[in-house]
Amino acid sequence: VSGLARGIDTAAHEGALEAGTPTLAYVGNGLATTYPPENADLAERIVAGGGAILSEALPDEPVTKWSLVRRDRLQAAHAVALVLVQSELDGGAMHALAAARRLGRPRFAFEPQAAATFGGNVRALAEGARALPWDARQAAEALTHLAADL
Repeated sequence: VSGLARGIDTAAHEGALEAGTPTLAYVGNGLATTYPPENADLAERIVAGGGAILSEALPDEPVTKWSLVRRDRLQAAHAVALVLVQSELDGGAMHALAAARRLGRPRFAFEPQAAATFGGNVRALAEGARALPWDARQAAEALTHLAADL
């Protein structure tokens, strides 16, 4: 479950598709257009792969900062857990993190590499998110073991 946004959202959806796992993309705009436009092909592949593009917006509603914030709660509600890769304190991922906390979802955050760009990770860990190491293999092993507890 992610948001079809540029960056880690795109990578998460791509990874799910490569693994043959259906993925859900919650968007902050109506379904008549794709935002960001460069992910139109990805959106089509998500649906073709058994996933879905979901929105609570009217079909022609444009994306706004606040519609993206609203959709973050839906991502958190439909995810088993939230994994924070990298966020500044005012980053959009912090809205999903707050929603996950309110919903009692397990929260994970990668250990900060630099305080200036990872202030959100520092806050997430201080507020009870479980730490994940930056080594991809170690992080995957940690999440696999922790998933057994969920």
